[in-house]
Amino acid sequence: MSAHTTHRKSSSRADGAGLRVLLLGFGLVALLVAALTAYGLQSHRQMQNHLDTIVHEHTRHIQLLHGMEQLIHKRALLSYEIVQAEDAFERDEKIQEHSAAAGQFIALHQALTGMDLSEQERRLLAQQSAISGGVRQLQQQMIELALADKRQQANQLLLEQAIPGQAQAMAVLMDLIRFNRTQIEQVERSALRRSQQQERVLIVAGGLAVLLTLIIGWQVWRRMCGLVGRLQQAHRELGDSMRALEYQKIAMDEHAIISVADPAGLITSVNEKFCQISQYRAEELIGHKHNILNSGHHPPEFFAAMWQTIARGDVWHGTIRNRRKDGSFYWVATSIVPFLDAAGKPYQYVSIRTDVTQLLEIEQSLLAAKEVAEHANRAKSQFLASMSHEMRTPMNAVLGFAQLIEMDPALSPDQRDNVSEILKAGRHLLDLITEVLNLEKIESGNIELALEPVVLSEVVDECLALIQPLAVVQDIQLSSAGCANVVLCTDRMRLKQVLINLLSNAVKYNRRGGSVQLTCTDAAGPHCRILVRDSGQGIPQQRLAEVFQPFNRLGAESGAIHGSGIGLTISRQLVELLGGAIGVESTEGVGSTFWIELPRERRQAAREPGRELESIFYIGDNQANLKQLSRLLGQRPHIRLKTAHTALVNDAPANENAFDLILLDLGRPYLENCEALVTQLRQGGLNARTWVVALVDDISRVDVERCQALGIHDFLTKPIRAADLFNVIDRRARLAEQAI
Repeated sequence: MSAHTTHRKSSSRADGAGLRVLLLGFGLVALLVAALTAYGLQSHRQMQNHLDTIVHEHTRHIQLLHGMEQLIHKRALLSYEIVQAEDAFERDEKIQEHSAAAGQFIALHQALTGMDLSEQERRLLAQQSAISGGVRQLQQQMIELALADKRQQANQLLLEQAIPGQAQAMAVLMDLIRFNRTQIEQVERSALRRSQQQERVLIVAGGLAVLLTLIIGWQVWRRMCGLVGRLQQAHRELGDSMRALEYQKIAMDEHAIISVADPAGLITSVNEKFCQISQYRAEELIGHKHNILNSGHHPPEFFAAMWQTIARGDVWHGTIRNRRKDGSFYWVATSIVPFLDAAGKPYQYVSIRTDVTQLLEIEQSLLAAKEVAEHANRAKSQFLASMSHEMRTPMNAVLGFAQLIEMDPALSPDQRDNVSEILKAGRHLLDLITEVLNLEKIESGNIELALEPVVLSEVVDECLALIQPLAVVQDIQLSSAGCANVVLCTDRMRLKQVLINLLSNAVKYNRRGGSVQLTCTDAAGPHCRILVRDSGQGIPQQRLAEVFQPFNRLGAESGAIHGSGIGLTISRQLVELLGGAIGVESTEGVGSTFWIELPRERRQAAREPGRELESIFYIGDNQANLKQLSRLLGQRPHIRLKTAHTALVNDAPANENAFDLILLDLGRPYLENCEALVTQLRQGGLNARTWVVALVDDISRVDVERCQALGIHDFLTKPIRAADLFNVIDRRARLAEQAI
């Protein structure tokens, strides 16, 4: 429009218009030039402001995206380091760094969300946020597994889920960067286009405004140089981001077996590692389906389920056996990630695999080795038990006849001394056989425990009384302290067995004239620690780890002190079965301290045993057993004892159903007699709350399960042991108290 007006005014001057008209024309031209100049300046200013705003916004977008990209890399690296870290302090530092990086990532994401974004940017950002949230949850699960020392599961989670999720998040981030790059390029083209328009307007203004045009052009050029410089910087940053993403892809290609397939399942790309392990060239794979690798190991339903999962947009994880080109097989841990379009439909599938063939082979080898070891251990235990039982019978005969020979008054002193040595060695061998049987019973899981409240001071006094004769011979001073008012929840007999073993060792391996102290202290939590401290020679620090090994006497087997070498092994296993712990501390030349920790009884006050139990009904015709039972119950005078020869109604007391405990004295055959007596009791209206306990000669010949099914609650062996009888009575009393 400016050129046309200038041409028209020039024609008017040529027509000979007057000076006034010429001046007017020049004035109009000047006004027009001024107007055009003003328009050009205003347009340039508006364009400049608009461009500055757009460039600033997109530059800020790029900075935030770069920050998010760096934080994704940092969190991925920290996740890997957390999983691989063996030092707990180092792992905690990495977890703190990981949490800080997560917070920074969220802050950058919120800052980007709060900016003026296009609809496409918001969609991509929402998609990236959803993926990043999933990755954060996976990374948190990995951290929890690493803290629980489940590093293999954490590594599996990293390979199968975290890395595919990170790749998907990075793909969305690349889309955002490409979108911003496109926007910047459009801004650049728009700026150049408007600049060209402005230059044409300034040229049309004419020679009268050349100087002004040059000034304005110089200003425009200067500002455009700054804009172009910023755009070039943005290009360089985008290039750096693209290179970083490319390096990440290279790293993933070096680690994993990767392929991409279209919605129909046709392979569109594979990495070099895929070709190496499958022995196929890329051109042999592209355009084909993955069934080219089908080994025939998995049924069709396996792959049908896999396709159902990924077709609905879910990630599939699994382990697949594939076949190489040469026909050999290999196993891969696979994750298939579907990439979804705007409609939520998969447009490609990315498969990331890890070769686990060697890992599975090692696992199979370990399982086979474990089975062999367990079989060997069972065979060893069976052999020890069999040999020990076979040796016990002739050893009893040897000891028995040796005692008869020792009683012969015609023996000379040398002969009597020889017989004494035979008896001493025989008893030692018999003790060793007993210890081996005890060890075999514990290892085979055939030991029975009767947990009950146990007053520790009573057990300690009994143990010290048993060890006192041995201590007198060695001139050892025995003492105890701190055991009063301590009630443990344990097996009385097994506790006594452990304490006697520790005390006897403390005396045997002590110096003459030494001391043995048994003390009790509080341990962490609801436990009590019992210490047995001696003043012997002590144990070298480097050999403390061998103390609880079976048949290891730490060199004492060559000395004069007899021992089996498995007492401490049995003690450790018994303490652990009782829910406790055992350990040792020692200083050479000073002595050793063995300690055990056992749980306390929740109610510390010692309860009068059997006070809730008022009556016992004995059914049997063995007068010796009845006499022994009567004497034992004399220690519990509040319990009344009734007897009968049979369980028939006419023979039994009329109020038998009111008894708390019924003792059935069974003869052989056990099962038939048990069934008959229980039937008689039921005919008499057996009370459901009454306990029925069977007395047997040999528990090993009893079908325990069938007897229990008939209604037998427990068993006692004959002759009746006081501890076993009172243990049954007290357990029945506790159950009765709980039922009230």
